Formats: sequence, structure tokens, C-alpha cells
Amino acid sequence: MKKTAAIAACAGCLLLPLSAWPRDEAVPAPPARPRIGLALAGGGARGAAHVGVLQMLEQLHVPVDYVAGTSMGAIIGGLYAAGLSADELREALLAIDWADALSDSPRRQDLSFRRKEDDRRYLFDLEGGIRDSRLRFPSGLRSGQKLGFLLERLTLSAASTDDFDRLPIPFRAVATDIYTGDPVVLGHGSLATALRASMAIPGVFTAVELDGRTLVDGGISNNLPVDVVRAMGADIVIAVDLRLPPPEEMASYLQITGQLSQLLTQKNMEVRLAQADVVIHPDVAGYGTMGFDKVAELCDLGRRQAEAQADELRRLAIPAEDHARLRAAQRRAAPPPPVIRAIRFAGNDRVDERVVRPLVQVDVGEPLDFADLERSLLGIYGLGYFQQVSFALAGEGSERELVIEMMEKPWGPHYLRAGVASSSEATAPDASFNLLVNLTSAPLDRRGAELRNDLVLGSELSLSTELYQPLSFRRNWFVAPRGGLRYHDVPFFEDGREVVTFGIRNAEAAVDLGYQFGHYAEARLGVRSQWVRAKVKRGQGELADDSVQAAGLETRWTLDRLDNGGIPTAGAYAQLSAFHATDALGSDEEYTQVALGVADWKSVGRGVLFGSLAGGVSPGSDLPIYAEFDLGGLLSLSGFADRELLGQEYGVARAGYYHRLRGKSLYAGGWLEAGNVWASGGDFGSDLITTITAALLLDSRLGPVILAYGRAEDGDDKVYLSIGRSP
Repeated sequence: MKKTAAIAACAGCLLLPLSAWPRDEAVPAPPARPRIGLALAGGGARGAAHVGVLQMLEQLHVPVDYVAGTSMGAIIGGLYAAGLSADELREALLAIDWADALSDSPRRQDLSFRRKEDDRRYLFDLEGGIRDSRLRFPSGLRSGQKLGFLLERLTLSAASTDDFDRLPIPFRAVATDIYTGDPVVLGHGSLATALRASMAIPGVFTAVELDGRTLVDGGISNNLPVDVVRAMGADIVIAVDLRLPPPEEMASYLQITGQLSQLLTQKNMEVRLAQADVVIHPDVAGYGTMGFDKVAELCDLGRRQAEAQADELRRLAIPAEDHARLRAAQRRAAPPPPVIRAIRFAGNDRVDERVVRPLVQVDVGEPLDFADLERSLLGIYGLGYFQQVSFALAGEGSERELVIEMMEKPWGPHYLRAGVASSSEATAPDASFNLLVNLTSAPLDRRGAELRNDLVLGSELSLSTELYQPLSFRRNWFVAPRGGLRYHDVPFFEDGREVVTFGIRNAEAAVDLGYQFGHYAEARLGVRSQWVRAKVKRGQGELADDSVQAAGLETRWTLDRLDNGGIPTAGAYAQLSAFHATDALGSDEEYTQVALGVADWKSVGRGVLFGSLAGGVSPGSDLPIYAEFDLGGLLSLSGFADRELLGQEYGVARAGYYHRLRGKSLYAGGWLEAGNVWASGGDFGSDLITTITAALLLDSRLGPVILAYGRAEDGDDKVYLSIGRSP
């Protein structure tokens, strides 16, 4: 009776707000009955079946005194040990947007403007770097930024407990030391960090540095920790096994890779299964490791399998009243948000605190708003300098200090990215293919200066560099000197036939004064000078070799609110540019060129509606031929060849629709275009040419891939294949 009273008394303590908890409150002593431990296997999304097993254990009044888990089993077991009920776990799993949680990228709208520019040009996910004169890469494709925040928030009730024996249910997570291959049993420190380490799948998520060791997914060394929960003191162990039967055939790369992963974990499971007293094996065949859209089905599978073994499990049950008191003692309600008394930054060795502080939207003196906190962390992460940005609450009581912890990328500060740009027409003699390589060094000073170098190799050869120097820690005003060299071919047409192609050598130098409007827009005003030398490469016509210098004032304003730099599904993009060439700055000819383009995308169910308007004029001047506007090619009056139409002014309107066919990457659709080029302003808008285009679009790791057929009103048609160019 004394033990029962103690459990009931402790239950009242555990349900108090976080501010009233002692830092390391002891849980009730184990009962005199046999102590029952639960070992939960890893298995990715299939781990949702653990929740159904827990639901049935609660329904059958089977007590759980210890929990140990690996990977997804660690996450489910850790949250259960921290005080969530099985039903609350199911609700939490169903509420999570897993596709978003398992991605690193913040919403594109939350990226800094410069990272948005990179996103539209270099679309490979993989980023490397140069540090200490060595080429380095991340330890995984994803850093787990969003997953880490999710785990921190879900384990907030255990934030003040650094000894996992003092959780409502004693708990252990299993990870693997990547250097030795040995299992590492985690029983102290941050619960969220332990869970993140346990599921750091090699090559997918970056490894976790903890207590001097580099940790990855525990499934490699101990995917079913029966021995761990036994060592914790369990007399009886219930093991939940998520192994899959081998496929009937292995004809694909994915099947072979999946089976290899299964074999790596299976060897360390067989011995441990023999050590379990009860084994529950839900039939999760047919469910993928990343099948988080099937969470509800997987929960039900686990429940049904445990129900099928109900007679075996009932032998472990305790009276309903005793079970209710035990579960009340093991429950821990989510604490109320603490009031933030101060904000402190840690880990930002290369980035000044005054750069990141303006990105924090959390109010000091107010209860913590987790939506504001997540936006703040993603905003800092969106600068591109950090591998991960997390938080901790320091102190005790109802008022806490918010610590924003930043882990700078160990492969920086010189970052490498790459991409490809390719386009071809079925009837054109040559296809273009370019490899794009970017090396960005950042931050170069406390304000976050960046040196960006771009190299293009292929059909075009170019090298450009820009120094971006913020003038304040708020990073709104900046100066940007830049320069570059470029060699490329430019064709000229007569009556739809290419008559001459020039090889163009271009050298450019410029300096801009600019202002960034948050993450969404940028304005620049500067001086630009360029030297152009043109030499006939093939064909003949009235045009001959020439060299010119154009120098003048330039301005550009850009708005970018797109949700995707590859194939947008929502948002807007606009750019206004103007260049005034003047002999006062050394230009061979004087002219003014103004261009404006606006585009908008809107999601409608599984489809996307989009439209755009673009145009250019030369007010009060005649453009030299090298500065004339051009139309033609995919996304610019399809049905005409690239640069087939040249004029002093131009205008084109586009409206279209594409429909999602599979997942979030493959689309089919088309668009209508109307426009033309004109020799003078008096002709603007007359003699419109219309074209129609049908296309398949794939949002791939190489960037947008577009296969399209375009037909102009006069019967000209073209087939296009484009990689790395956004619609």
C-alpha cells in the first residue's frame, strides 16, 4: 500500500508545470512484481507500428518499466518514456508533415536573398567546401535541421532532465560509433540529441558529435536492443521486431540496396531476438522506410499484431487500478511555454551576433511562441553558414534564458556548389551543355561579406566574380564590385534561317550600391563597362567582325517570392532593369535600354496556374545590334529558334497550366504565348505572334528537366529538351 501511495503522490508531482519540477526528480522505485522492459527496433517509417503495440499494451494493462530503442524505435520509445501516452504519440505522428520534417531546407521564402539567387542557378543538393587546403563534404545529405527542432519541441517536458533514468520511464537510445562500429548506449544528456543521433542514417543525415564520439544510426550495431533493456534491470523483455522478408526478386538498384541494409542489421538482431521473452513482429512487408504517408496504417498494423498475441501478453498484465496509477505516474503533461527573460547566442565563431540577432523574432519578456522560434532558427539557418541551428532553455522556474546554438559548417568557409544547364532543339545542328561551378567564400568579415566566383564550362566559357560587402550588421545596404570574362556563340537569322554566327568575347567590370528588402527583394544602382569583340565563326552576311565598348549607368530591382527555384508552384517573381550607355563614361554609342518582367504561380489542387508579362523598350534612342532585344526558344515564343527574332523593343505574354502526375516532382502541362519584337515604339503591340507549347516537367536533383513541343502560328515547330532552366 505504501508503494501504491507513493506512486499516486508522485503522479501529482509529474503533472505539475515544468516550472515546478525539481531538475532531476526521481521516478518511483520499481515494483516488487517482475519488471518489464520494451525493446523497439529501427525501421524508419515502419517504426510507427510501435505506437500500435503500445496502444494495445496499455489496453491490456501490461506495465512498461524500461524502454530502449534504436533509430525510429528510439524516437517512439523516447517520447513514450518522456511522458506521452500511446494515443498522444499516434496523434503527434499523424500531425507531423514528415516530408517537410525530414528535409533540411527552410521554406524558400525564408532563405536570404543571396541564397535564393544561388538556388535559381545551382540546383544540386550536394554542397562541398575547402578548408585547411582540403576538399571536404558534409557527413550526410541532410543536417536534420527541421527534425532536430521537432525532437526538441516534442521532448520539451524532459528538457530539465539529463539523466534518462530519471525520466518517467527509464530509457536508453542506441547509436553507433562510426569509427569503431561499436554500439553506443545513450543514457544521459539531451534527450532530443540522443534521439537524433540514434537515427543519423549514414549518408542521409549528418553524424552527431557527442562526448567526443561521432555517432550514426544505431541499427548498424544493435537494431533491436534487447540486451540493453535487460541490462537496465528488466526481468521480462518484450521485443518489437520490424524485419522484412527478403524480396522474391531483386531486379532493381533500390531492391538490392534495401536488402543490403536489411542484412547489415539482421545479423545483430538474431542473437538478441533469442534473448527476448515475447517477440511481436508486425507484418510491415510492403511499407517503405520513408513511407511516412502510411503512418496511420502502420499504427494499426502494430496494434493488430499485438492484439493477435493478447493471450501471451495478458500473462504480464497487472490489475487495472494498479496500471492506471502507474500510467498516471509515468505521464508528464506538456509544460506551459516559459517566459523568455534573455536571449543568448552560442557557436557563432565566424558570424557576428549582430548579424543573426535581427533574424530572431522571439520577444523577451513574453511567453515563448514556438512558431516564432522555428521561423527564427530557419531564418538563421537560411543564411547558409550553419550546419544546424538549435535551441535550449537555460535556468529553472517559469522564466528561462533562450540559448540559440549554431553549429557552423565544418566544411566551410569556402563552399562549392555545382549545376548543369543544357538545352537542345531537335532540328538545331548544335546542342548546348554547360557545367556550372560556384565557389563562395563566406563570411569574410564580421558583417558577412561574401566573395562569389562562378565558372561555366561547355558550350559557353565564362568566369565571373563578385564581392558582396554589407555596410551594416543588418545587411541591408551593401556595395558589390564585380567583373567577368565570357566567350559564347551568337547566331543571327534572316527569314527564319541562320545566316551567320559570331564568336563573342566579352569582358565586364562594374560596381553596384544596393539595398536588400528583407528576404524578398533587392535594388541595385551602379556603373558598368563592357568590352565586346565579335568575330565571324561560320556563315556570312552583311555583319562583319567588330569590337565595341559600352559603358554607363545601370539599375536593377528584383523581387523573388517563389516557393521553388526549379519548378515553382506558388509565388511571384519580377525584375526591372535599365541601362543608360553614355560617352561620358567611355561608351562608343549612347542608348537607353529598359526591360521589365513579372510572373506569378498559383496552386490549384494538384495543378499550377501561371502567367507572365515581359517587355523591353529603348526610349529616345536606337539600340546597337549587340544590345537589341531577342526572342525565340523554349519559354520565349516556342516554335522559333533561340534569338531568331531581334528588335528595338519587344513584348510577350504567357499563360499556362501544369498538373502534378506523381509525387511532387513530375508534371504535365502547357502554355500559350503571344508577342513579337518591333523596330520602333510606334509598332509596339502590333502583329502579335502566337505559339502553343506542350511539356513534361520534372523537378529533379539536376534541376528542372523540360521536354517540350512548341508550335508557332505560321507552322514552325520545335522539340526542346532543357535541363537546369526554370519555367
